[in-house]
Amino acid sequence: MSPVRTLGFLCSCLLAEASEECVIEVSPVHATSMLARSSHRTTTMQGLNDQRGTSKIAMQWLSLLRAEGKNDTSCHEVAEAIQSSIKVAIEALQATLDAADNGTSCANEMKEEYDALGKEMRAAYKEQDRATSLYFPLTWEKVTWTYSVPEVPLDDAALASLVRDHLPYKAAKLALQAAKDAKEAAEAAARAAQKAGDDSIPVRAQAIKACRCRVQATHEEEFAAATKNEANVTAEWTKAAHLLCTLDGIPHENCSVPEVPVVKQPALPDIVRTAVCAAPTGSKGGKGGKGGNAS
Repeated sequence: MSPVRTLGFLCSCLLAEASEECVIEVSPVHATSMLARSSHRTTTMQGLNDQRGTSKIAMQWLSLLRAEGKNDTSCHEVAEAIQSSIKVAIEALQATLDAADNGTSCANEMKEEYDALGKEMRAAYKEQDRATSLYFPLTWEKVTWTYSVPEVPLDDAALASLVRDHLPYKAAKLALQAAKDAKEAAEAAARAAQKAGDDSIPVRAQAIKACRCRVQATHEEEFAAATKNEANVTAEWTKAAHLLCTLDGIPHENCSVPEVPVVKQPALPDIVRTAVCAAPTGSKGGKGGKGGNAS
């Protein structure tokens, strides 16, 4: 059997150049392009499509087949194969849409940077608490001067110099100043870390929103691409069904066409779907649930 690798209206099996029997082979990888090619017509079929209804076209196709010496069983198999091919193509497209990013991961935008800033802020406040705990005990530390009476000068200036030059006192003053400097430096670092963390909140929120808006836009674009040939697929499915009815001797008014397989748009999480995004270029206004760029 000669494989038919296009998804046309009953394919080339209905045409003079077709082989005795046809088999529709569809690879899910090529599903999209196959559906796109489903709008292809030969000159003969175009004329028929313009002049007759679906049932009449099916009957004419059957006449063409019989004129070429093809049997009804072979054509019956072709019609079924076309419907089967459509199902495979639609399932492949649906699987692709279902597997697409739905925006759940957008909540992780800039998460590493945000967490790192939070870690730095906590470390800065911890250091501030440590420096403060070292500083305040030194503010009430007492120093004792021990001199004999002869060692204490009567001159005020000399007495002041004696007190200032007292080694334990000088050491305590230096320790207090160092602790104060360390506390103030830790406080400044904590303020800077807090500001960096606070400033990152709106930046991260904007990044998350931009991600959700990208998902919205991609979601709409991919669905539009997957369904752009829906009318052609419906027509092909219906014609195949009517050919089966003709072959089975069922009048066209009693021909029951099975439900046409269609691609369904996957639902986005509410938090992604309701993100308010700027309208795409050339459209009027932006709103939640439609694609666009974050505003």
